Amino acid sequence: MTKRDPRVRELRRAGGWKKQLYDILREHGGFRAPTSRARSARNGRTRAAVGLATQDRREEVLFRLFARLRELGYKIEYVRNISVKHVSALALDMEAAGLSASTIQNSCSHLRVFGHWIGKPWLVGDARQYVRDPERVRRHYAATADKSWRTNGVDLQEVLRQMSLYDERAGIILEVIAAFGLRRREGLALRPHLADEKDTLLVKHGTKGGRPRQVPIDSERKRAALERAKAVCGSVNAHLGWGGLSMSQSDNKLEHILRKFGLTRAGKGVTLHGLRAEYACDALEKRGVTPPVRGGDFTQGPKDVREAACLAVGDELGHGRTGVMTAYTGAVRSRQPAPPVRGAPRPTVTPCAAPTGQVAVPGTPAANDPEPGSERHAA
Repeated sequence: MTKRDPRVRELRRAGGWKKQLYDILREHGGFRAPTSRARSARNGRTRAAVGLATQDRREEVLFRLFARLRELGYKIEYVRNISVKHVSALALDMEAAGLSASTIQNSCSHLRVFGHWIGKPWLVGDARQYVRDPERVRRHYAATADKSWRTNGVDLQEVLRQMSLYDERAGIILEVIAAFGLRRREGLALRPHLADEKDTLLVKHGTKGGRPRQVPIDSERKRAALERAKAVCGSVNAHLGWGGLSMSQSDNKLEHILRKFGLTRAGKGVTLHGLRAEYACDALEKRGVTPPVRGGDFTQGPKDVREAACLAVGDELGHGRTGVMTAYTGAVRSRQPAPPVRGAPRPTVTPCAAPTGQVAVPGTPAANDPEPGSERHAA
């Protein structure tokens, strides 16, 4: 929420819980939660910043959740008085409404960050402990199928040819995103002339949290895409987004064009993010590692080779944690039981017959019984 936003004046006049929440967001909303302090120190920053999209999402979700609490009968006049019972009420309400696991988990995540801001780091625990059916909030982060356009039967070159005839700039944006594995906003905000550092592309604008990175220009395909981007932009300071339009307007226009050509999950079964997944899988294969979604097995082969490849490709994609790579490449893991959910009732174990010469102890599971719990997936 910018200072020029007319809602700011309204909130300041209104006072009450909305004004309190706005003030807290203005103070803390632009930074990561204190749990990221160690990572921020490694990056030479006292507080790690978050992107504008994350700030907008935090604002939207928190205002919606506090408003919903009032509808449920919890009229909190002082937002810092939010407690565990309020979190539980919201989670049960979302479960009853049939919201997806990702929506419930994300809402709990925003409330968890809010708890850190107001000095209540214990406010929100595992989302599973607040709902009746823990399976309803289980999220699977690792990819289970190859999201690449090529694997899904979409010819990128033919799409680029047709799209360029309709809108040359849209075709160039798509080509650059595919060649360098960029996010949508990174492709639109890219300034090709300024980003070209001969051997690498400096991805600086539109990144998550404003974290710049460098992507190697190690193929003729990448160099050709960058040169075409320079030509369509013209001036040195121009970005790839359409002239005269804001970033949001350019984003909407690109989305409209993608839908026109059927480049959606409901259309041809692919998304723009699939180009990023294709880049990740191809980059791993170039380093001698076959992604699990393409038949590879991350549990075999030299571990140092796998980790070095995942780290390098993760850096090119702008991810500081190699665990995120599984969202693009899939994961092969042995199923390990997660610790039991805090506050969950202990399972009832039926005593089984003891082997000859042993005495069965009531309440003691047999040696082959699985431990209670569920697999925990990396973000």
